Amino acid sequence: MLFVSFESRKAEPRGQWACLRVGFGMEDQRIFKESKSPMRRLWKFVGTFFVVIALGYAGLMGMGMYHAWKGENQARELAESLRRDREAWHQERFRDTFGGTTPQETLRLYIDAVEKGNYELASRYFILEKQDAWKRELDVIYQEDRMTQFLSPLLLAQESKGEYSRSGDTYSIHTPVMISFIKYSNGLWKLAGI
Repeated sequence: MLFVSFESRKAEPRGQWACLRVGFGMEDQRIFKESKSPMRRLWKFVGTFFVVIALGYAGLMGMGMYHAWKGENQARELAESLRRDREAWHQERFRDTFGGTTPQETLRLYIDAVEKGNYELASRYFILEKQDAWKRELDVIYQEDRMTQFLSPLLLAQESKGEYSRSGDTYSIHTPVMISFIKYSNGLWKLAGI
């Protein structure tokens, strides 16, 4: 048989406690519930508050450290990818064998190829990034029958003096038409623009 009774007693000067008596026929069990004093409840709340704040701060710091670590890894991977791309870029230019050992020689080779109608070869004397565009441009100039007008300032430019950059890896001719050259790492000069 189940019976329940409730008793209230003064236990200590600090507070009250209540006794809940539950019986199951065999043996009584007592569950004590102490009524907390307001000051004790306040300290418990403050302590719990600071523990929650500390755990939140530790979690945020952990997340920050994780994101920093992840960012560093991504930066390292990006730097490695850029290094590989730059190395491939230099290797591609080093293997490029079209060009002269001087800017004037490159211009002469270019003019010779254009005069012979070999626009594929002529476009190879440009830097790699511009070769396809200049191949198409030379085809258009030929189709529009403007080749003589295109070549005449280039022939005059062969006799013009140009100037090297301070680093010595670029060269420019300014008259009668602006022509710029870039020196590749293999020592050959390429047309950068006309």
